[in-house]
Amino acid sequence: MADFAKNIEIVLDDKTYGLHLVFHKGEAYPVIGAVSGSITASIDSLGRIIFVHHGVHLALTAPDSVTGLYGSSTEKWDYLTFRPAVLNDDNQRFIIRDKKILTANKEFILKVYKNTLYISKNALDYYDFHLSDKSAHFLSHPSEVFNFSFKTPISWLYEEKGVVYYVESKRSALDFITEYYYNPITGHIAQYHKESGELYGLTSSSNIDTWEYIHFQPCKDEMTTKEKENNKNQFFQLLLVDNKAIILDAYGNNLRVKTYGPYWGVPYFVNPSYANQDDANTPIDYFYLDNAISDLSRFTHKSLETCSKGAPQAPILDPRLAHRKTSRELLGLGNDFQLTDAWKRRLHAIATTCIRGVVSRIGMCGVCLLQSYQIVLELLRYTDNPLQSGGALFDTRENTDPFISFTSRFPGLALALEIPGEFIRRVSDPAYMPTRAAHAHTGMSYTMLAGYQVSTTPMLDSTQFPTRLNEMLHAEAGNVWIVFVYSIDSSGRTNQMVGHALPFVRTRDGLIAIRTNTPNRTYESYAHDLFPLRDLRAILNVLTTGFNHTIRYVQLVHVDHPIANPFSQTLTCHSFAQASQ
Repeated sequence: MADFAKNIEIVLDDKTYGLHLVFHKGEAYPVIGAVSGSITASIDSLGRIIFVHHGVHLALTAPDSVTGLYGSSTEKWDYLTFRPAVLNDDNQRFIIRDKKILTANKEFILKVYKNTLYISKNALDYYDFHLSDKSAHFLSHPSEVFNFSFKTPISWLYEEKGVVYYVESKRSALDFITEYYYNPITGHIAQYHKESGELYGLTSSSNIDTWEYIHFQPCKDEMTTKEKENNKNQFFQLLLVDNKAIILDAYGNNLRVKTYGPYWGVPYFVNPSYANQDDANTPIDYFYLDNAISDLSRFTHKSLETCSKGAPQAPILDPRLAHRKTSRELLGLGNDFQLTDAWKRRLHAIATTCIRGVVSRIGMCGVCLLQSYQIVLELLRYTDNPLQSGGALFDTRENTDPFISFTSRFPGLALALEIPGEFIRRVSDPAYMPTRAAHAHTGMSYTMLAGYQVSTTPMLDSTQFPTRLNEMLHAEAGNVWIVFVYSIDSSGRTNQMVGHALPFVRTRDGLIAIRTNTPNRTYESYAHDLFPLRDLRAILNVLTTGFNHTIRYVQLVHVDHPIANPFSQTLTCHSFAQASQ
């Protein structure tokens, strides 16, 4: 940010002043004073005026007591303050007009009283100021967005009473909302101390054997390379399902509260290897966040995929096809989709990008799942013109490890896959694995397919999955799924479950299973298996490799139409990719 931050010069009574941060009675105020020593700030394309205070991005914030954007307008006038810069606070958005600073909705002009910036409902209130020519020009040319933080409460539902409790540092409260600041770039989840302008981030550790109460330590939005390397204890990932999340630290431990007992509502981290034993007093793992955080998560992961250095060129739609494409099908399969020879060759190229006998993975994502994500993305994006080289996620080349290309091209996505793997790997009780695996599959699919509407089933047992598999046979043409299957060897030689993933696509000719992780397989042999499945037995034959395995669990991930993300209207994937470097 330092490259485009400058002093903001304010002219009042023909004298030029600079802007200073002053702490007074537990609050951070914007106060005018000498230009020398004044803060340097910038304005981004969202209209946020941001400066860096000890590594924390603080933004000029209009008082909601006057604007009433998020509550009642109770005051005729009030002072502006500095608050952590976030995407979801319109009180932090301003415009420049005639060398004056206005709130983004143009209702209030910033004024000065007792050397402090304020806004008033009375436009005639004193004292008016204007920006110097230099500052007016500077603030009229915004920078790209570089801060992607989001403020949100963390809450949980007490189902028996139907009430929501809000997580604080050492308890949960019914009548007081604590705001947390989530930075998807640094991974911190922090509380703001307004008396010092500092952030204190949720902090975990690598040596949690069973469980540990949460604690907070100072954190920053801007860090040196060395600080980033040592940031692991304050890096958190959200496994999102709509606006609910499992909050994971970098070691796979998750945030939890108990809903009963002497320590109900006290937040703590639990090691996944201990989680199933920690069943007293009805613990809760899912937390509610701000409704828009799911959109933010989709945007950030979509940005990592589409704006990384290895992202393939976006598909070009043939104008001759536009008339037969509905809005649902603009970047997806139509009900007339068929697997042409070109598509069969492309699928073969993807499925044979692996090495026989070599087990490679990131977290719990193995070759079969990475190939499944690539197949689905390419089917939906390049429906009429399959790629002949490269790839949506990794470069296709027979007898090579796809993860080498993937991690080189998309390091941010690779990192996002690691933590769910820790979440599963450390589960010691087999009975608890299906639930955890289902959560991880859902979170990973939200990440890797961030531009699409994704819906998932829970983990289905043998009494449930036949019905859901049968439904795929009768679905409308154009539907796409990824099927996760967990099975054991039918011979009884081992009881160890083995996981596998592969896509299914409903073409106009029927339901087709697309094999994954097929090293050294010839094109003729691979294409021979791309035939329509006519009944449930045929599906089970594929999932059990000719009934050589017994299925224990199945989970379906249905991938539907592209989603219009509201953040795409105001943010660019390029800006997020740049900020993430």
